[in-house]
Amino acid sequence: MTKYSSSYPQQLNQTFIFEGNPEGGAWSPYIFDSTNSSNNPARDNPYVLGHIAPQWNDYGANASAYLEAYYSWRDGLPALADKQWGGKISRGQYNAIFETLQASAPAQNLDRKIKSASSTILAYDFNLSLPSTTGTIKDFSGNAYDATTNCTMTSSSLQIHPGCSLTTPLLSKGQDYTLSFSVKPSSPALGPIFTGTDSTLQSSNTSLDLVSGGYAYALNYSLPVGEWTQAKLVRSGNKTFFSADGGMEMEFLVRVGVNGERFEWGPMAINAPVQTIGGGAWEGEISEVRLYDYAS
Repeated sequence: MTKYSSSYPQQLNQTFIFEGNPEGGAWSPYIFDSTNSSNNPARDNPYVLGHIAPQWNDYGANASAYLEAYYSWRDGLPALADKQWGGKISRGQYNAIFETLQASAPAQNLDRKIKSASSTILAYDFNLSLPSTTGTIKDFSGNAYDATTNCTMTSSSLQIHPGCSLTTPLLSKGQDYTLSFSVKPSSPALGPIFTGTDSTLQSSNTSLDLVSGGYAYALNYSLPVGEWTQAKLVRSGNKTFFSADGGMEMEFLVRVGVNGERFEWGPMAINAPVQTIGGGAWEGEISEVRLYDYAS
């Protein structure tokens, strides 16, 4: 069950998959009861046609980011498929090869990984004295993820205003990450600061929002207009945080209703938006943009 359940887990259970046979060994589609073998038919029973594993999202699209569903399946689905088809791979064998095979899956990057020579994925310093070609912002991380922009620079920052933006060669960064930057809004206008394929970080005079799947997850916090803030957007596992000037981490959460009886707060796992800076109604200054492949 995606996001929350008092009865069902939020991820596939590898212990059940590899040790779910009450007589010892791995689970198989004929096993309906993992604790009492007398409740299970024979393995070759012709009425056992196979197995379906549903993932429910009872709380709707506004309670989850799209790729949260992927992470519920990620580590266990290949193991479950092996058992559904009568495979006999052991847990040790599976864990030894899984990450290698996962990284080699063709034509997909659902982990939103970014190749990097070090833990620093990109580093932009906006300064007129830095060597650059017109409209090109050099990446000092060593990865050569240089950006392009039609915005102007001051002696130490990029000036964002409606009609201008900065574009990187990247799209989105999955877990874990730290996106740090200095920001100075010049107005309270609602608009995107960072945008990517999976999410947008936007600011207004009343809140700071992470938008994913068309839904905004808001913090009761707004960036002070006319002041510099040292900001960090951090994803650690299935949680996403924002902090300002080294202060307390504020977590992006979603409130879900349970059976019409009560509400529960659930964490949000939202990828870093790293494709575009600016490009909307938001205006202000940005400097010292850094993207790291760890949560800090």
